[in-house]
Amino acid sequence: MRILVLFGSKSDESVYSPLISKLKQEHEVEFQVLSAHRNPDRLDVVIKTTTADIIVAGAGLAAHLPGVIASKTKLPVFGIPVDSVMGGLDALLSIQQMPFGIPVLCTSPDKMSINEFIGKWEKGDSDKEVNIIINENGRDLPHVKKELDRTMEYAEKNNLKVSISNKKSDKLFNINMVQEKNEILQGMFGIHVPLLSDTKKKSPTTALELLEWTNSGGLWVGVNNTRNALIFHQKMLSN
Repeated sequence: MRILVLFGSKSDESVYSPLISKLKQEHEVEFQVLSAHRNPDRLDVVIKTTTADIIVAGAGLAAHLPGVIASKTKLPVFGIPVDSVMGGLDALLSIQQMPFGIPVLCTSPDKMSINEFIGKWEKGDSDKEVNIIINENGRDLPHVKKELDRTMEYAEKNNLKVSISNKKSDKLFNINMVQEKNEILQGMFGIHVPLLSDTKKKSPTTALELLEWTNSGGLWVGVNNTRNALIFHQKMLSN
């Protein structure tokens, strides 16, 4: 697999250097330092001319690089927040909270958990059907029902095969709707989605909870954005 790795600053070397070394063991890797803010024109050229299958982008502070890239390409984009200040919380939210239709699959700050994901995908541990995991005890809550309804509506509209269960599948690609930290699944092949009520979404302290959740591991999309997880899965299948 051809992977384009872009980071926003040379000061991020402690993050991108081990990432690139590991990726090069199995993949063809191209690397550049490019800032979405300082080198926008050059970034446009690189995105339009790349022959990569996927893009991995990392940045700290106002970490717009992965999101800007995702808005300009049909390729799958993985985002790595760099812990420059505040434990990487600012970068995490900048990357994870992408709007519907422009997904970035986000790691926790300074973590490089994409290697296992890509490896499983390449080995064929993927399927066109998606297994959505949701705790049965919370399915009747208004925000859960709303999220499930619009997710299934999107799946039906786009002819996607989706099943719903209360446990992960070892055969299907998983999307895990997480309402509590204990629902995070270690080693799951798939994507985690934080599922929060309106009250929790409006509380600024919830951001710290999201940081704690992502630090537990796995790959994530934004709050109540299961559709973005489905879109990312489609992007991977198309490459």
